[in-house]
Amino acid sequence: MYKMISNLGKTNNKGEEVEEDDSKVSYTISQNQQGWSKFIVRMHNPIGPAAEYANLFNLLDSAGEDDEIKLDLSSPGGSLDTCILLRRAIKDCVATVTCRIGPTCASAAGAIALACDGWEVDDMSTMMVHTGSFAPGYGKVHDVHAASAHTLEQIRRFVRSTYNNFLTDAEIDAVLDGKEMYIGPEELEERLGKYSEAREAEYRQHFEDMMTKQQDEDVEYDDLTLEEVLDRD
Repeated sequence: MYKMISNLGKTNNKGEEVEEDDSKVSYTISQNQQGWSKFIVRMHNPIGPAAEYANLFNLLDSAGEDDEIKLDLSSPGGSLDTCILLRRAIKDCVATVTCRIGPTCASAAGAIALACDGWEVDDMSTMMVHTGSFAPGYGKVHDVHAASAHTLEQIRRFVRSTYNNFLTDAEIDAVLDGKEMYIGPEELEERLGKYSEAREAEYRQHFEDMMTKQQDEDVEYDDLTLEEVLDRD
């Protein structure tokens, strides 16, 4: 059984519905007899402020290990803050999150896609990668310069961490220098395959490092008395 869920319309003080363009995400939910759920999340708008995605954040936070979330994503990009927060929420989500990459998956939208566990690509899927855009605003010269330098450094960190293993180091440098990269479906599939392999290798290495560290700590603790262990903790 399928159920459509969208943001509820607001009403004014007369109880009349007020039309607002704030429905950024819609959901389809199916549930089987074993209790796990499959969610289809549609994001087909420019990415706005994080407050517009409260339902999506709640879904990513509350979904279970056996649940599946498919993100149907087609967007020209948008807010860097929202992008960073959604990437964090997707990575922390214990459910499997798969992104179906649409015909326009650009800028922040592409970065969100890369945070997912897997991807679906068809012959119309594309991705565009570029550096960030921002307006320095008004104020004292030194304040504007400091704010711009701070934002530029944040964007550099974001680009390097987000596209590591998806782009080469030379390509990342070119993007930071202002180049826009347009990636079609065949190249996208190839890059995503290599990106997934590199990410899995990093996960395995991280796990092995943690196990080695734990074993070393266990050996070290074996040589201590109970009082010494408690003092160290």
